[in-house]
Amino acid sequence: MIFVSLFAYALCKTATRAGQSHQAAIEAEINAGEGATWPAFRVLSRLRMISDVAVYVDGSTTIARARCRAAGMFLAQASADTWITIDDDTDAPYETLRQLVNAAPAGIVSVPMWLRDGLRVNIEIAPDAERTETLVRARRTGLGLVSMSRGAIQALATDRELQWFRDAPPGGRDVLCPALFLEHVSGRVWHGEDASFSERAESADVPIWALRRVYAEHAGRGYALTDDDLTQIASPR
Repeated sequence: MIFVSLFAYALCKTATRAGQSHQAAIEAEINAGEGATWPAFRVLSRLRMISDVAVYVDGSTTIARARCRAAGMFLAQASADTWITIDDDTDAPYETLRQLVNAAPAGIVSVPMWLRDGLRVNIEIAPDAERTETLVRARRTGLGLVSMSRGAIQALATDRELQWFRDAPPGGRDVLCPALFLEHVSGRVWHGEDASFSERAESADVPIWALRRVYAEHAGRGYALTDDDLTQIASPR
């Protein structure tokens, strides 16, 4: 069983402007499968071909809180050994997702993709990073499309200084949520929730890996890590 969190903040904002309920918009996208308007729901449809999934869709625009809430729900979902998180503007083919699922026990595994500025990639890799046939060790990762093992999240949750809070999804029950994804300022530099999470993982010796030679899209831009781990490829479509 895989716990899947999908952050549909843009979809829900669009639904609000159209006078549609968030739940109706979410259900329509889930039911559309490969015909969904938003790419993340197409990703969800492909994941369902690979494994049984427990799905949590959050339309909150407070993304740091939403990610923490999903972490709490994952920890409470005892039947799931893997958590895969998807942002609404990310897309990946079946083969990329199959490799992501297979690599999940390694700890934190990221699918590399372009940031919205089109100038940078959402991972940071050291020149001497450890490599395997399918993975390369990363120091930092974005959270557009990432798998996390239960062991990795439990290891991060053992930090004695970690703060916890109670929260509930719309219409759901309260869960105890670890504040693993917090924005903060350090050295006059703003650190987003993804950077903060990566820093926690590094401090706790929880490995972050990036998949090599797999294709994914973010906001319509395609990217894959090839043998030099820095090469953009054209869209296969």
